[in-house]
Amino acid sequence: MPREAIERRYTLDDLHRFFAGYTLDLRGTVAGLESYPPASNQRGELRERFGELRYELFRDLDEWLFSSHRDLHAKHWLVVAELERPGLGDSTERSGRWKTHRASDLSPLPAPAADFPPVAGPYDVKYGAYRGPHDAAAGQRVVGAIELTNEGWEAWSSHGERGVFTSYHWLSAKGQIVMFDGERTPLPRTIAPGETEEVAITIIAPAAPGKYRLAIDLVREGVTWFSQAGRVWLEIPFEIR
Repeated sequence: MPREAIERRYTLDDLHRFFAGYTLDLRGTVAGLESYPPASNQRGELRERFGELRYELFRDLDEWLFSSHRDLHAKHWLVVAELERPGLGDSTERSGRWKTHRASDLSPLPAPAADFPPVAGPYDVKYGAYRGPHDAAAGQRVVGAIELTNEGWEAWSSHGERGVFTSYHWLSAKGQIVMFDGERTPLPRTIAPGETEEVAITIIAPAAPGKYRLAIDLVREGVTWFSQAGRVWLEIPFEIR
């Protein structure tokens, strides 16, 4: 049975209990983002440079938060736990940073369960078989089907303001984006974590004839494309007459 993810929020005292016998160093970070630009499917000479610039931006923001003693107001914390050395004493605050020392209970933490679930995000999708046309007349509306497996921890539904839909983009034969943000097709039902479902995808062909690649993607409206959250879209060779 797939496991449902539960978001839990912990206090500093909770962390003390979880890591009894360890020294904790807490540091806030802005790096816990849903989308890490540039998107994994982007191509081009500037992709690496844009990635470097964004990495430097996140790094500099983290350093500024840390140096200003504001990092523990960040949404995400980095927790580093080290076994205590004897004689460190009780909880102290050093140089404005939380350095938490508990009594010298050095008993090790229990080993994790052998079936510990893999790390998953809300937009982890596995694309299966595509059943549908591989060619169409210019501007024609066609319908295909794609098999999807929800490998994330969140159920997908097309209901509500932030529903999930199948969609697509058009790429050139060389993989360059020709048209981004295609038609939406609602899911036939809620797809729970671990479930596989064949879903429809409505496609409108480009206006210009030629060889293309149909990039099948999922979108959570108002939030993100799944391809921009780390799972590359599925490309299907396509010819427009």
